[in-house]
Amino acid sequence: MKQHSPLLCTALSVGGVLEQIWDRYSVFYADVRSLFVFVVFPVLISIGMSLTNYDMLQTPQFVGLENYKQLFLDDEIFLTALKNTMIFVVVFILSAIWPPFSWLGSSTNWECGSCLLWRSMRPPLPAAWP
Repeated sequence: MKQHSPLLCTALSVGGVLEQIWDRYSVFYADVRSLFVFVVFPVLISIGMSLTNYDMLQTPQFVGLENYKQLFLDDEIFLTALKNTMIFVVVFILSAIWPPFSWLGSSTNWECGSCLLWRSMRPPLPAAWP
């Protein structure tokens, strides 16, 4: 009788492959579940509810994209708020990302073309970055 390697025997056993896959990916199960419960499902429900006319006193009535049409074409305050939000996001995301990257660029000694990018991101603090 031919002897198989222990790894092959495990893979050939009933459910062996699935067991190996489960062992590897079971670490992520809680994170993926939390992602779906707290992010994906609420976003999908919000998108579905945004397509209805719902005032919490009556049953929702499907209106399709009418709410979005009214929001983008008839509401001046929304467009102003959207512009202010985009400016806020861009400014604060860049201010949160820029210092670590400038530190990375100044603390490494790369011999490549991207060094110019890192040096251009370095703030004018000669005491902090000699």
